[in-house]
Amino acid sequence: MGKEQEEWITTATAARLLGLTRVQVRYLIRKGVLQARKVDGRWLVSRSSVLSQSGRKR
Repeated sequence: MGKEQEEWITTATAARLLGLTRVQVRYLIRKGVLQARKVDGRWLVSRSSVLSQSGRKR
């Protein structure tokens, strides 16, 4: 019944999964395309939002 815990990944990992650069991933974060949060000065990206985008790229 509990909500599943979201997994957060680095921008480098997100970039690798999407076939993009880290700069491009940060652009997608700014545009609201990828769900992300800043922790200790670095961005962490929702793995589910990355997987959702990877399905749309092809």
